[in-house]
Amino acid sequence: MSAKLVSALMCVLLVSSVAAQVNWNGEWAWRCSSDTEKCFGGTVFTCSDGETIFGEYSGIGYFEGEIDGDIARGNWLEAGYNDNAQGSFTWQLNDDDDAFAGEWWFGDEGCDRFRRDARRELSQADEAHCTPTYTVGDVSIAGHWQNGLALHGIDDLFICVDEDKDTYTASWNINVQGTDGYTVGRTFNDHTILQGSWWSGPDSTGVAETQGIELIRLVAPDTILVMSYEGKSAYSLDDVETYDDFQKHSVSVYTRVGTDNNNCRINSGLVHEDSRKLWQGTFSDHSNGPDGRLYICVDEDEAVGIYSEYGFIDGVIADDNSLSGRWVSSGIESNTQGDFHITLNRDATGFTGSFTIDGVSGSFSWDEVRIDITDENLPEECYILVSGRSSLEGRFVTSGTQVVDFCVDKDAGTIVGSYEIGNSKGTIEGSIFENGKSAQYVWNEELASGIGILRLTDDDLMYDLWWTDPLPDQFYTVCDSDEDDQRPIPYFKDRHDVFEYHRDGGFGDCLRNFNPSESSSSSDASVITFSVVALATVLIALF
Repeated sequence: MSAKLVSALMCVLLVSSVAAQVNWNGEWAWRCSSDTEKCFGGTVFTCSDGETIFGEYSGIGYFEGEIDGDIARGNWLEAGYNDNAQGSFTWQLNDDDDAFAGEWWFGDEGCDRFRRDARRELSQADEAHCTPTYTVGDVSIAGHWQNGLALHGIDDLFICVDEDKDTYTASWNINVQGTDGYTVGRTFNDHTILQGSWWSGPDSTGVAETQGIELIRLVAPDTILVMSYEGKSAYSLDDVETYDDFQKHSVSVYTRVGTDNNNCRINSGLVHEDSRKLWQGTFSDHSNGPDGRLYICVDEDEAVGIYSEYGFIDGVIADDNSLSGRWVSSGIESNTQGDFHITLNRDATGFTGSFTIDGVSGSFSWDEVRIDITDENLPEECYILVSGRSSLEGRFVTSGTQVVDFCVDKDAGTIVGSYEIGNSKGTIEGSIFENGKSAQYVWNEELASGIGILRLTDDDLMYDLWWTDPLPDQFYTVCDSDEDDQRPIPYFKDRHDVFEYHRDGGFGDCLRNFNPSESSSSSDASVITFSVVALATVLIALF
């Protein structure tokens, strides 16, 4: 046998030996925000057969994937009918087999990636946490389920699944406590995994006293595992103490007792005393890309919202719980405004309806699905306008070097402005809404141009949501390959941002950056109008 052949065989044996030593099974301390804090106060359990990996973490999440030596790739899901509650991961074991590190991200695309490390605590995971999701055959998770013993009380759970919409609803009763509950959420893995938010109570008003999140998995044809936490989302939970607080967390096993699910909506009234509040939350915005979002905030019968940081809606909720109003997009083209009429589906997991475009005959369908049923962060995402008589008129500045001066003509419904960002100078022209508290506009600089919307959310606070031309057809298709490093990046990188401005109490020349020789006739008219206004302001100040 030649020396080269012996050397090659030894290499093969060495590689095989190393591969055989890789052990993805175990219990791990998964660090969230520091070296001393575990995520949700819990543990990561990894279970592997050498080719696949699956497991649980902190009683709030489940993951599964494939193994290629010391590399594991797969998908994760957390409890809660929330945005950013599912995604993917890539992990790698270290050479000592006592820790792994890697990246995880939201959704299907790894644009914004996050690091997370875990250190081994045990070489074998507890079997109770190593139950894979059951996916054999066509077994439905819908039906009547029970937990407990007759001596202490039986808990009932009724689940309905809408396979067309990939959503579910459930009503339940905790017999010992005499507590009723209702859940609504999404389904995954051919409806074998349910991810939802729940409400329980009722209190003296008849609505829920407590909100929570859950993750339900089918682990056998007639067995489900229910992980439940008290809290609106995983991110609202305390990192250290929550897992060990039984009042906030539970893991229960339910057994199927029948296919009857007629009672799955019996407790739906727990969600909101006022059904109009069901409009509140986060929905998809498919017209602007698969990762577009429509945020809706409700105040009695009024609803306002922002879609994909590109436009806004303003409407009224009718007695039949339909929502009608106006929509406005960035820019000042003729196709940037119109009417809409939409209706929630029975389980409030989405809406259907239509919209029109001013000046265009006919209507267009508008159907979206719910992404998040909670109201966390909604006031900020909706950029709710300030009440009172304030308007965008005046000077606004950022904490940096950005300055913008606006002139508002409420009679004409227009706004013009001039701004400086560092060494760049630009102009703004647009239309106002809500008595000058909001606007759609176009901006122009010497080497760039774009569109945007303005929102005055406080007397002295304004947000500028802007985009740079040219806009892609679907600007929230967030991942595109970067040829320089082959790393996914947001599709709108360097083409979109949100600036926060504060009123400084002054009033500058809103026309200083306009060049009359290059302005259109409409721009000239605006310049003349606001020049007269500026002159009148000066004369009043002098006399």
